[in-house]
Amino acid sequence: MVASKLTSGFAAASILSALQLQICYAQDTNEQLTLDKKTHAVQNSTTDATTSPIQDKAGHVVNVKTFGAVGDSVTNDTEAFRAALKSLADAGGGTCLVPKGTYLISAGGITPLNVAAVSSDVHLVGEGRRESVLQIDGMPTNHLLRCDGDKWSVENLTFDMRDYTSPKVGFAAVVGRGNNWRVANCAIIKSGRWAIQAYGGSNWSIEGNYISRTVPGAMPPTGAILVTAQSGVWPRHGRVSDNICEGVGISFS
Repeated sequence: MVASKLTSGFAAASILSALQLQICYAQDTNEQLTLDKKTHAVQNSTTDATTSPIQDKAGHVVNVKTFGAVGDSVTNDTEAFRAALKSLADAGGGTCLVPKGTYLISAGGITPLNVAAVSSDVHLVGEGRRESVLQIDGMPTNHLLRCDGDKWSVENLTFDMRDYTSPKVGFAAVVGRGNNWRVANCAIIKSGRWAIQAYGGSNWSIEGNYISRTVPGAMPPTGAILVTAQSGVWPRHGRVSDNICEGVGISFS
């Protein structure tokens, strides 16, 4: 396993698809083999090394608790997350810190459908994936966290999907669009649909994540990580490595 060099003071299918992947991806054979070997049922997540967010030019830092989040697994903290992330978007970027706790998020996600919660130059960073948990509150009617833009990151968090299998096959815990983004050292647990989706874009990475209970027998089928084209254009220089997946691993559509 490739060890992350980043640390944080914050405790911060076809044959055609396969050919397109080979052309469009900067993912070497060793990384793909590593991913294949790790796509199996596991009992425990990997070591909780934390990572630091991509450097943002704004340097603005907020804490979700400043915006009213409680993190007691009972209080609905959706509005606090929405307000904190919007404040960073309005400021031109920055880092949103998520202290230790379990934060209840509405079934409709942090933001309405087709509205980004994490946008350009915004970083959502937990205290550690065993420490900072976002828990869905009911059958998902939207993605839990939609991210869209350039130079954003989501790190050191757990997304607890509570075994819900939404009738809407396209819903996921984390959806990523844009360029130069990263989803790292997160856990997506009890996932009944997609855990992480990557749409188009370039120079992004999904690495060091632990994903449990994807459903290989689900119809329509779903899995842990979905990489797909956006407007007919496949991602370029995307990196998927060192992820441990229970059930179906990486899929291309």
